[in-house]
Amino acid sequence: MRVRKHTSGLRVGAAAATMAVLVAMSGCSLTGSKGVPAVAAHVDGVAIDSKTIQGLYNQFATSEQGKNDMDPTQQQGMSVSPKQIRQTALTYQIRVVFLEALAKQKGIDVPATEESEDVSAEIAQAPSLASAGFKASDIRIAQRAEKLERALAVKLLPDVVVNPDEIQAAYDQRKDIVGKSFRATTGIAFMDDLDSANSLKAQLDKGGDWNTIISSLGEKVLRSATVDMSPISPVQRELIDKVSTLKQGETADPQHFEVDNGSVYIVLHVAKREDLPELSLADATPELTKIVQDDKRYQFFQQWFDKQFKEADVKVDGYYGKWNRSFLAVT
Repeated sequence: MRVRKHTSGLRVGAAAATMAVLVAMSGCSLTGSKGVPAVAAHVDGVAIDSKTIQGLYNQFATSEQGKNDMDPTQQQGMSVSPKQIRQTALTYQIRVVFLEALAKQKGIDVPATEESEDVSAEIAQAPSLASAGFKASDIRIAQRAEKLERALAVKLLPDVVVNPDEIQAAYDQRKDIVGKSFRATTGIAFMDDLDSANSLKAQLDKGGDWNTIISSLGEKVLRSATVDMSPISPVQRELIDKVSTLKQGETADPQHFEVDNGSVYIVLHVAKREDLPELSLADATPELTKIVQDDKRYQFFQQWFDKQFKEADVKVDGYYGKWNRSFLAVT
């Protein structure tokens, strides 16, 4: 029986929460300020350097999203202040440091791999993330945090009982997984100009080999990769929608995006495609069982983590604000 890859409830919860925080906080500028402390905070004795917060701020403040969010001419209450961004950035750093400490106590580590480095860099190239100030290092931190949370959840709650009603509910709620779908081995190329992008498409339309053509274009290709894409892949929705319309061997017209440092053209080529029929409840049960188990583990983990976090010894320098144990945030 073929089982489709899924995005589990744990992964969705952890990744969504992590990425939501990153989008809000991707940077904090302390340049030109006087009296900025060398250390922003301590978490159970571990120091968080203010330079880290400064780097995050600069990264966000100079991005397209940062400029929009911090524009003081926006409607009252809509503009984000530098102080708010610093506090959000520091809150996230405190959480990451504490998560790392808990994982170490439980004997858990997530070694970095070359594949994860490549994936992080590729995701960070997506125009919407680039315009928000994201770098591959941001994605790596988010991915590592997600994996640590997942590993901790499994260690805390290794055995999870799932009943038939829960499987049925998961089936009814997840038509993106059990409904008609596809899996496409897709080449993605980021090009620096339209002529190069059109040249790539023209050569692919003639049946040329993806890797050979990419190599021949040299520096005109800003970055390229081959990924397995499906409707639930962690990729921009517009790219998934475009791939869904392509047959095996087809190449989409170049798509133009504006980013902070200029324009980029994305070319998508489907090297291999498999269309998947709707899964029955019986076929989907093994996969749905994992999803429900992950959901339950994540809920248990989140309650456990928050309890541990509230008991942590967190000291925040007054320059940034104070540590609020009720909200688990710098305010």
